Amino acid sequence: MTDEIGQKPTTIRAALATGGLGALRLRGVDGFAWATGGASNAVQEHPWDAPAERERFVAVEAGGEVASDRPRGGERSRWTGGAAPRSGSARRARARRNRVRGRERAP
Repeated sequence: MTDEIGQKPTTIRAALATGGLGALRLRGVDGFAWATGGASNAVQEHPWDAPAERERFVAVEAGGEVASDRPRGGERSRWTGGAAPRSGSARRARARRNRVRGRERAP
C-alpha cells in the first residue's frame, strides 16, 4: 500500500507535465480515493472557506490549465495522464485493497 501511495504524486506530476497542465482538481470521492490510496476524504481544516480566495489561489499557483475529474468553468474535462480513474475502476481497486486488508487482519 505504501508504494502505491508514494507513486501517486510522481504519476500525477508526470501527467501534468505531459499534458501541459498546471493543476489537477479532484472533486469526486473516487478520484480522491485513487490519489490517496483509499485514505479518508474528511477535511480536518478549511483553509478555503471563501470560494473567491480559493479560486484566486488556484489561478495564481496552477501556472497553467487546470484539469478536473468533474470540470467547471474553464477546466479541462479529461485528465490526459490516465490517473484519475472512472468510478468503476476506483471501486474495484478499493474492493481489492479491502479484501487484502481483511485477509491480513483475519485471525
